[in-house]
Amino acid sequence: MALSVTLTIGGIAYQAYTRIESIAVRSSLRDRAGTLSFEVVVPFTGATPAVAVPRAGREVVLTVDGTKEFAGVTQRVSESPGGTSSYSYAVDCSDYTRWFDRYLVQGKKIPESDDEATTDLAGNIVKAIITGTCNQGAITWGQSLIADGTTIPQQVYDFEAPSSAIDRIAKIVGFKWYVDYDKNVVFQPLTGAASAAPVASLTWETQTTIGDLILEEVGDQITNVVYIKDAKSVATDDDGAPVSFAQPVATADGYASFFPLGYEPATYDGTTVTVTPLIGPPTVYTTTNGGLLRENIDGKPGDGQARNKALLCLPNWGVRFETVPPAGATVAVTYPYLDIVPKVNRVVDGDSITEVLTREGSSVSTGIYEDVFSASELVNVSQDAIKARAQLYLATRGHKWVGTARVFGSGWRDGQVFRLTSDRRFGGAFASGIDMYVTDVGKRFATPDQWQVDLTLSTDIYGEL
Repeated sequence: MALSVTLTIGGIAYQAYTRIESIAVRSSLRDRAGTLSFEVVVPFTGATPAVAVPRAGREVVLTVDGTKEFAGVTQRVSESPGGTSSYSYAVDCSDYTRWFDRYLVQGKKIPESDDEATTDLAGNIVKAIITGTCNQGAITWGQSLIADGTTIPQQVYDFEAPSSAIDRIAKIVGFKWYVDYDKNVVFQPLTGAASAAPVASLTWETQTTIGDLILEEVGDQITNVVYIKDAKSVATDDDGAPVSFAQPVATADGYASFFPLGYEPATYDGTTVTVTPLIGPPTVYTTTNGGLLRENIDGKPGDGQARNKALLCLPNWGVRFETVPPAGATVAVTYPYLDIVPKVNRVVDGDSITEVLTREGSSVSTGIYEDVFSASELVNVSQDAIKARAQLYLATRGHKWVGTARVFGSGWRDGQVFRLTSDRRFGGAFASGIDMYVTDVGKRFATPDQWQVDLTLSTDIYGEL
């Protein structure tokens, strides 16, 4: 018996005009991407189509036997003649992330505080991004599936896509995240009831659900000691407190509007610019009193908003004034600055070293595999944030098992997990059971009455690199 299928574009039903064998769904946890493609044949009577011609930018929903197997946005529609009285339309769709990223997170600190040591629950920061940036349009993205997570340092975003910002948070706390087919933001631990596959556990020797299970042991991508370089953190004293540098920049000549700094400023908060004229009281500019702006973000010279302000320019290491300080005035700046020489940080995964040493044997191995990578994009971050980035790098490069399998039936998607037990596979390596994550999914109709799902599996969410 053929499966029940509904396929709508912009609320209009197209299943009667769709080549069912052309429907293909792909989703990936690591890439956090979902796609749907299909072909629609529209008959014409003269110049009148039997159904509205598919167009890009419309909401699309695919349901198989009552289960929503995809929802998102049509991205591209390709038209070709299908004979004298019809046209064929190849439709490519992406998931809701396209709409979720409609607005950028601009010049924002979360939590909003002048204290660089501020922390908050990871889930609260995700919610703040959604509420402050993503919920500007007609869609209110659901937040009920956002777990708290652990406490993490304050995050700073400057013209960054919401999905990229949440990626960063998910990596820090080791969570998975995606926008589901009901426009809810899922931000959850890797395991738990919400992550369970349609079949939560199975024993290979007796199960009948999964077929063509191919397993592979991955031991050639292991790194358990990593050196992270080029990251820049705020300069600190021996107690770990941020250091501010008081710099008497220059004496104004009445013409210069830009005054360079000797060190790379770390942030706007905590920076004080003081202009002391030869006669009269000094003028103090800070973010607190509204006198200090971020150049090209809060304002820029000539925009009419910065007449009596100072502009701190991080990329050019300097302070700029639209109103030039009078001749003879002293310009001084006190500011937190970044490490003069970026540190090389070494982070070790002791559990991995022990595991490798056990497998390889102490007579031929120390258990250590080293690597190095650059994190030059980490600027004005804490040492804890740098360490968290290194730990994430190590988490993706441990000993693991990967595989592929095939199932039939609805409800499977990336991010799910099930328990695999076997006395025989790899000589009993799975005798006590092991969690397998679904990292990638491909879905299509094998026949009109069989919804076929091809799974890519891994013992961690990162899969084979």
